[in-house]
Amino acid sequence: GELSAAAAAEVFGPAETLRIAELRGRVFERVPDSGSSYVACGAEQVATLLRDDLVVAVLNGPGECVVSGSVAALAGLERRLTALGIDHRRIAVPGAVHSPLLDPFLDEYRALVASFGPRPARLPLVSNVTGKRLTEAEATDPGYWARQLRSTVLFDDCLETAARNGAALVDAGPGQGLRSLAQGLAGRRPGVSAHAVMGGGRA
Repeated sequence: GELSAAAAAEVFGPAETLRIAELRGRVFERVPDSGSSYVACGAEQVATLLRDDLVVAVLNGPGECVVSGSVAALAGLERRLTALGIDHRRIAVPGAVHSPLLDPFLDEYRALVASFGPRPARLPLVSNVTGKRLTEAEATDPGYWARQLRSTVLFDDCLETAARNGAALVDAGPGQGLRSLAQGLAGRRPGVSAHAVMGGGRA
């Protein structure tokens, strides 16, 4: 995601990026009995169904999002969604990504990023936190990268910003999940196209 893009733009060096990614993975695993679920409805509708520690973790598009929180709270949400006939599925990711349950670990994460001295991006980047062009102040602020770990990912806004600035939308990962989201934007913005580097199977 944004961390890989930051590495490509030389905000972090390769070894630094691996250290940050390793800690990121460990942070997610430190939140026991938590997880995330895909929900086929927009943020406004799902917000009326959230209880306990649940939050919208990712805004994929106008009609889909990801919700994170404790396993018990997610189970309750999934029962409510099923009763309403709204499609949903649990996502195979460790922990409640992009949620307040990560707050106890943000200082450690911020300190690691600060120890590397993040640098201004040498390529244009789009921020998952704001959905806008990443500024130099954000790129070089360890606090920004801690917020990026915990904040809602504004993925659809990021696609809009990239497309508005003439960027090609390319899914470089295994599968075509991100491409399908980008195709949703392409359907709303004539002239925008989305491509995948790899096929539908895992690489």
